Parts: sequence; structure tokens; C-alpha cells
Amino acid sequence: MRGAAAGGGPLEGPVLWQIAALCEAAQNVGAALRRLGENWPALRELGGRLPACPDLKEGIRGAVDAGGKVRDDATPRLAELRGRMRKLRRRIEDSLVSLTHNPDVSPHLQYPNPSMHHDRYVLAVNAYHKNSVPGIVHGTSDSGATLYIEPMQTFELGNQLSEAEGREEEEVHAVLWDLTRRVAHERDALLRAQGVLAQIDLTMAKARMAERYRMCRPQVNRGRALALSGARHPILLQLTEQDKEEPLRVNEPDFEAVVPVDVHLGDDFRVLVVTGPNTGGKTVTLKTIGVLCLMARAGMFVPAEAA
Repeated sequence: MRGAAAGGGPLEGPVLWQIAALCEAAQNVGAALRRLGENWPALRELGGRLPACPDLKEGIRGAVDAGGKVRDDATPRLAELRGRMRKLRRRIEDSLVSLTHNPDVSPHLQYPNPSMHHDRYVLAVNAYHKNSVPGIVHGTSDSGATLYIEPMQTFELGNQLSEAEGREEEEVHAVLWDLTRRVAHERDALLRAQGVLAQIDLTMAKARMAERYRMCRPQVNRGRALALSGARHPILLQLTEQDKEEPLRVNEPDFEAVVPVDVHLGDDFRVLVVTGPNTGGKTVTLKTIGVLCLMARAGMFVPAEAA
């Protein structure tokens, strides 16, 4: 989208299709969030901030297919040009197939099927018999034993096809430029939609993580006290989901496999000494405290028991 306003060439078809998908996502997500009840004011507010750009979406979908190719019916001229190109290709292919079955030509071919060379339809002719197949030589094989010859009887049709392909390319370019200008016109709305959707996606990810790991909402105090009950490190919980026999399979987290930690600090004492033998859990305890504090500062629920 930034490229649409930066000059240079037009946006490519696949990029335009992704922009249309962004418009559709903003339209659908915004409508869903605006239907939420009064208990979800923040989500409803996010839904109200989502621009939809339906005209741009329909314009792109009407001109570009899911593969990023400009559709035949994007413009009447493009439909006419591509129809003409299909007819010319059929005529050339039929003519070449007829030549491959001609007893005056077939003995001089290296292989019996027509092929393409430098965007021209050609026959692969034995270099020693090049004069037996009149036409234009467009290239040779690496060994020099084969010449790629465009027969004279298809040469004019090939020129007509090349001319139609050039005009088709110009028309496609014009379609892409028109859509690119429309994207540039909606640039600010699209960037805003992208940002809000990312915020919604992050919120959903936090909610799903909180549900999966049985997290609770932390109570943040203004002092320097810390109280954690049944706290578990989220990465350790994630590791219990992995199936060693089937790496692509994800199991439910095993809460029994991760030892919970209880920590209290800051009310009646301000110094906590963590001691114990190696592999006794000192580092895990400290890291659990640190990561849960960071999660709370990031507006996330934490994997601990509610107070």
C-alpha cells in the first residue's frame, strides 16, 4: 500500500488481491464487533474504527482473480484481445500439427511435437535438413544439431499473435495502474484498517492463550508487593503440548507436569533469598516471576491462580 503512493510501477495482481482480502476482513470483522452487546465496549469501539472500503474491494475482485491474474472480463477490450489470442493460438497449433503429419516435413523433425522458442511457435528440425522446412530460424540447441524453425505458413499468424499479446500487455498494465491509483486514494484508510485488525488479532491471541493455559487477570498494586499463587512458566506449559512421536500434533497442556510456584514479597519483608541444589528450580522460579510481571505490564492474563 505504501508502494502505491511512492511512484514506480503499478501494484502486482497478487498484492491487489491481498488488499481486497484486507478490505473484506475489515468489513466482516467490523460488522461482527459492532453487533456485540454493551458488555464489550472496547471491542465494539475497535469495530467502529474499522474502515471497510467496499468499492475498492469490489473493484479489485472484479478485475483480478484469486491467483493475482487480471481477469479476461476486467475490460471489454481485454476480453476481445484475449479471445483473439486464443483463436490465433488454435490456428497456429492446428497448422503446426498438420505439418508434423505431412510426409514431406515429418522425416526432417527431431521430435514430432511443436514447441515454443522465444515466445514463437516452432518445429524442431534436424540441422542437416534445414532447407527442407522453409521458415524463420529462432534458435539452435546447445549441440547445434537442432534448429527451431517457425514455418512460413504460420509466420504471419505468429506476427498477429505477437501484436495482440503486446496490446494485451498494455491493457493489463492500464488495469493495474487504475487499481493502483484507487489503492493510493484509500491508502490512509487501508493502513488504519491494517493497524486495527492487527490490534484485534493480538487481543484474540491473548484471549485464546489465557483460556488454554487457565490464566487469571492480574491485580496490579501501586506499591512494591508481589504475590503469586500457583504460578507456572508459560513456555514450560507450551512444551508439554508437544507430541514427541508426532511433532505436528499439539496436545492439551499438562498442568500436572509443571510444578507451580508460590511467591510472596514486599509487604512485611523486602528481601527474598532463593536457595537450593542444582536443578532445584531456582532459575525457573526467578524467570517465572519475571515473565509474569512482563505479561501483566503487557496487558495479558497470567498463568497463576486468582487471589
